[in-house]
Amino acid sequence: MEKRVGDKAIEPVLEPFLKAKDLSIVECTSRPTKEAFQIRLIIHKESGVTIADCEEIHRFLLPRLAISLDRQDINLEVSSPGLNRIFKSSDEFAIFKNRDVKIYLETEKNWLEGKILETDDSSFVLKTKEGNRRIDYGAVHKARLEYTGG
Repeated sequence: MEKRVGDKAIEPVLEPFLKAKDLSIVECTSRPTKEAFQIRLIIHKESGVTIADCEEIHRFLLPRLAISLDRQDINLEVSSPGLNRIFKSSDEFAIFKNRDVKIYLETEKNWLEGKILETDDSSFVLKTKEGNRRIDYGAVHKARLEYTGG
C-alpha cells in the first residue's frame, strides 16, 4: 500500500484551517469537469466528523479556494470517511489508530480483524485475537475500517 499523494495546489489552503479544528485530511482529489472544477475532501477527527463540521469547512474554504485557484466554478464536496472506509493509502493507518479494521494480506487466505495499535513509516501493529502482529504496509492488499456499533 502506497503513501497518499496530496493535491499540491489545494492542500496548502486547507491544512491551516483544518489543523486549527483538530481535523486531518484523509483524501483530497480534484479534477475539471464540463460544468465545474470538482474538489472532494474527506476529513477525520478523533471525536467524529459531524454534518456541522462539513458545513463549516465548506463555507470557510470555498471562497478561499476560489481566490487561491483563481476560479469561480468550484464544486466542493466535504465528507467524513464513512463507517467502512476502504483505505487508499498507508497514511490512513496512522489516521485511524485505535480503530477496528479488517486487513487482507497478499500472503493469507482470510481477512485479519483487529485494532491498529501503533504505526511508523513502514509498518503497523494490529491487535488480533491471537495477539499483536507487526505488518508491513507493502504486505497489505486491502484494508478497511470495521464498524463495530460503538
